[in-house]
This record gives sequence, structure tokens and C-alpha cells, in this order.
Amino acid sequence: MDGNNRDAMRVFTEDDKCPAIYVPPHYEPNEHDDWITVYTDGSAVRDNTGSTAAGAGGYFIRWENNGYFLVTNSLVMRFRARSAPTLLRWVKGHSGDPGNKGANELAGNMSRRDTLDLLSTLSQGAAYTIIKKIKMQTEAYQNKMDRQDTNTNVELAIAAASERCQSDVLAEALSARFFLWMLLHDGYNVRHHWKHIQGCEAKGMCQVCNVEESMDHILTTCQATGQGKVWALARELWRQKTKSELIIMKGIIMSCGVQPPESHRSTAKNATERFRCILISESAHLIWKIRNDCIINDRAQYTSKEIVQRWSSTMNRRMKLDCILLDGKRFKKKATKLPLVLNMWKGTLLNKESLLENWMKGNRVLVGIIK
Repeated sequence: MDGNNRDAMRVFTEDDKCPAIYVPPHYEPNEHDDWITVYTDGSAVRDNTGSTAAGAGGYFIRWENNGYFLVTNSLVMRFRARSAPTLLRWVKGHSGDPGNKGANELAGNMSRRDTLDLLSTLSQGAAYTIIKKIKMQTEAYQNKMDRQDTNTNVELAIAAASERCQSDVLAEALSARFFLWMLLHDGYNVRHHWKHIQGCEAKGMCQVCNVEESMDHILTTCQATGQGKVWALARELWRQKTKSELIIMKGIIMSCGVQPPESHRSTAKNATERFRCILISESAHLIWKIRNDCIINDRAQYTSKEIVQRWSSTMNRRMKLDCILLDGKRFKKKATKLPLVLNMWKGTLLNKESLLENWMKGNRVLVGIIK
């Protein structure tokens, strides 16, 4: 300020994008003051000529609209209460100006003081907004917003689906169950997720294979979860139905709901693709549930016979659900078409020679591998 109070008040910045103002507690501008000139080394108050304070108005309006959150001392509001004019003038920073140097020292002293100001008027809602804004600027929050693991999984799924379909797959074409959605978005507690839970850090490593326990490891390579037996059963049933091999990897699991365009032109092809989706998704989900029983619930490792029983029960439950969905009276237009269900489970039924023509309405039909 001009006059004897020139060094009583200075405007300073951490950088040009973050203007802040400090006023010593003993100074109180009021309506009886004369003209005030505030000096600052920040470019926020400069226009294209670099000599006027025309640029400050935009910041003042924005601060006022935002309730002056995170604005030190909210000095602008106190300026507006004055009847006398207030001018702002830019000075070059670190040029030996005594006022600029004094402002930096005062700001440093205030940031390091032990006694904090008591909050007498800040509402809980305003405090929550400020705390949330501060947290959003942290490195940990920004890393979560980047969702690098999700982006990697989406790329794997799209690549696997595109290779099968011989065409590019759009994001909106991907459809999956809740398990596949969580798998795609890295939503389950595996790998590095355990590092932030006290006492559970060791769960980030596979105790049997002695490697990091990622979803890729759990679903395709782990020796402790019975995944090898589950996929062996799935491959055998697929080979029994289609006379072809079933390829399994993480990208294919995540994109199993994507069908090639030509499958929609044929009921048989559509049924085969739907069965493939059911076979892969249900088998992968079963592996995950078996893993949780053993690792999270501390259950003993499943035997080979128990895995076969659980997998057979899973596939039969899914087949019976398709039979229920045939009910046109109950589901009307949403009911599944009979030819689609017949083609889906064709080649997978046990004792098919002794089945009645309307086997869909019975309870003795079983899906399984013909020995």
C-alpha cells in the first residue's frame, strides 16, 4: 500500500494459477481508509499490457461465486466493503523489492505457526467440500482416477474379442455378468489391494505358487484353486458338443459375452456362442468362489471329486434356468425361444436317447460329460 502502510499488506502467489492474499491480523481495512494500492508479483492481475490490474476481476468473481473456499483471509470480500477505491499493481518478483520480500516472509511465518485459527463460522458442508477438494489433488486419488488396471483389462478383452470376431469391437458391445464386470474393472481384492489392509498384506501373494496373486493367476495358472480341473471339464464338454478346442486366457474370459456378427444370422451359431459364454463365465466364476472358500474362509482344499460335483451342479442349474425362461405365459416377449435352448444344450445332455421330446419340462435331465 502507498504511504506508511506500504508493507502492511502484500499479495503473493505460489504460482501464477493460484493467487492468494495475506493480511496481518492487526490490519483492518474500513470505509474510512483512503485510496489503497496493493502490489503483487503474480501475473493473475496483469492484462496483455502487463501494467494494469484488469485481469483480477475474473478471479474475484469466481472466488465470490465459490464462497471464497481456500482463499486466504478472503481479503477481496473486505475490499468490496470499502467505499474508497482499491488499486492493484504488479511488481516483478525476486527483484529486491522490500514489500515483496516482506510479504514472502510473513506468508512463511504464518504457514509455520503452531497456533491455529479457530473455525467459528465454517459450516460442516463447506468444510467437507474443502476437504474433498484437497483429497482430490493427492497423488493417490489421481492414480485411482486414471484406472490403469481397468484400461489394461479392457484392452485385453477387446483384443481377444476382435481376434475371434475378425472385426473391431466397440465398448458398448461388451456385455457381461457382474463377475465379469468386476473382473474387467479390477474390482476384487487381489494383488496390491491387500497392501492397504493392516494384517492382510500376505494375502497379496499366492501361498502355494509363491507369486503375486492376480486375477490372471487365479483363473488360469494357480495350482491351489482347482482351476486346472474346472477348465479341463469345460474343455471336455466343449469338445463333446462342438468337436473343437476351447482356448482359455484372461482376455477371452472377460470378452466371452461378445459374439461374432455372423452368429446372429443362424440359430445354431447363436446357440453355440451363447453356450460358450455360459460355459466360460460360469466356470471362471466357480474358480473364483472355490478360491474364496479356501483363501478367505480358510476351508480345506477341494478334492477332485468335489470340484467335479460343484461344476456339474453349476452347469445343470444354468440349463434349468434356460428351461424356466421358455415359459411364454410368465415372461411373454422376454421368454427364450425353444429352438435356441434346444441348440444351446444339444450334445451336452446325459442319456439323451431315453429323454422325452419335451424334456425341458422335466426334472431328471442332466448336463454332463459322456464317458
